[in-house]
Amino acid sequence: MQESQTYSQTISYELSRRAVTRVLFRRLSLRYRRVRTMVLLLIAATLFYSATDIREFHYLAFAMFAVVLWMPWSLYRGLRAAVDQNPRFTDPKTVSFSPAGLIASGPDYKTELAWTYFGGFSEDDNYFYLHYQTDSASAALIPKSAFTPAQEDEFRRYATDRLA
Repeated sequence: MQESQTYSQTISYELSRRAVTRVLFRRLSLRYRRVRTMVLLLIAATLFYSATDIREFHYLAFAMFAVVLWMPWSLYRGLRAAVDQNPRFTDPKTVSFSPAGLIASGPDYKTELAWTYFGGFSEDDNYFYLHYQTDSASAALIPKSAFTPAQEDEFRRYATDRLA
């Protein structure tokens, strides 16, 4: 992107540790591979428990149930630790956007990104997600509360025109 490009809109926001952790947990815990693994473990545990009268297999079933319960808990704790270790998740940010792309800046960085850097766009009631091309589970998280209604419409238009 050229440095002389003018950016039409600028927003500022700061995400809380809790919000980042919650959104990442929801996105990562519902990935196909994770859900498939949990379902297969539950099926195996149920079969081990109900298919035989051998007591040792019951212990194996309980161990499998424990692993299924442990998986989301460990993911949440890992994400919380990652957010705590990387202040860029929760630092104050300023984002300027235009038809050419985005400029994101924080206390110790400034990054210019063309829309082509992102592989997709989605939104829910509270956030816009700009999906990275390199990893479908992670995305730039931008709260809708940082936008005015006009800015929100313009951002949505830029993102959908260039990423849909």
